Amino acid sequence: MRRIFLASLLLPVHFFASTGVTEAQTRVTRVTVQDNSALGSPLAINGTVTLRETISNGIVRTAISEDILSRNISGKTILTLVVWVDVKPSYSSPRHFTRQYECFFAADVISSGTEHPLSQANVPETGEPYDPSAAPRSPSAVVTVVYVQFLDGSIFGHEAFGEDIQRMRRMTLKHLRSLDRIYTSFGEAAFTQELNETVEPADVETFFENIRQTLRQQGAQIAIVRIRTSLKFAEDRQAGFSHRKSRGEDSGSERE
Repeated sequence: MRRIFLASLLLPVHFFASTGVTEAQTRVTRVTVQDNSALGSPLAINGTVTLRETISNGIVRTAISEDILSRNISGKTILTLVVWVDVKPSYSSPRHFTRQYECFFAADVISSGTEHPLSQANVPETGEPYDPSAAPRSPSAVVTVVYVQFLDGSIFGHEAFGEDIQRMRRMTLKHLRSLDRIYTSFGEAAFTQELNETVEPADVETFFENIRQTLRQQGAQIAIVRIRTSLKFAEDRQAGFSHRKSRGEDSGSERE
């Protein structure tokens, strides 16, 4: 389901509450997301981040919930997206998150004009010592688009981010082809055994664990369909193995 944002300017909103016999103090702050991407970014970003900071017994615990949405305004289809989300609470330490979305082997590319959520559900709560002598900071939430690759192989942002992505794509493709050959040559039992073997690195393992779930829930025939569908996407998207700047686009340095 697409998320709908009301077009409004939101200043930080603070709520304070006592939370029981320990006299814990809770501060809830909602801040508007700032887009710090370079000029020419293919994404328009908006939304809010809510910070809940609870101070009790010399500890500040911080919970973060996000409602961040991007829209592809580039006129081109996006295969891969890497963004940074930097959140600065009032009392606890700043948090830095890297969000990566890889669509090379899947159908859910980000077409021109479509929306794509950048929020992460269930951001882990943190706890750290609280210094009562420290003045609270002005809370903020900043999103920076650092790397995008389009369907035609061109990129926006920092080329270095694409190097690992390219390497993992090639490793994934090699293993997909191997699984397809094993299924064709040796049948379901050998295919199942090979698919259940752990692969490295972790991002590639996560990709194949999703296929293992299909294997467990729907069987080998459906799992091999998923593998062959992924291979077909890779065949159709050979430009994704290139790594070149879009003509006239910014190098990806941050806005002043």
